[in-house]
Amino acid sequence: MKGKIGINDITKSTFFPDIAERIEIVSQINDIFTKDNLVFKFSKINVLNSKILWQYLLEFMTVQGYHGYLFLNKYRRQPGNYVCVTDFKKRKDYSLGQVNMTLLQTTLIDGAQQKIIFKNPSYNPNMK
Repeated sequence: MKGKIGINDITKSTFFPDIAERIEIVSQINDIFTKDNLVFKFSKINVLNSKILWQYLLEFMTVQGYHGYLFLNKYRRQPGNYVCVTDFKKRKDYSLGQVNMTLLQTTLIDGAQQKIIFKNPSYNPNMK
């Protein structure tokens, strides 16, 4: 197969209804990361009956008003970077027992260009 797979190709799949919700969340990724409603959690304990391997959990609320999760884990090919391993609307509370953190800044990196798309009002990078 040559070229890129587009949304039109994906929607033709008989499995599309199974992943439509996740595609919707991914399509809103820029909006999710530019809002100050993110709750950032660190995996302290394993969640019972879950096979999801994650280190960070981002809980968010969309413009439509539903809550969702993005699960991030280390990207083995590039140490220090993280990749989304799964996402879905919140039905079960995966954050119970996890350590809450505050997201201070989100930077969009596109090749050599970097753009700060969210900065927490309480964030002071000069504070030590």
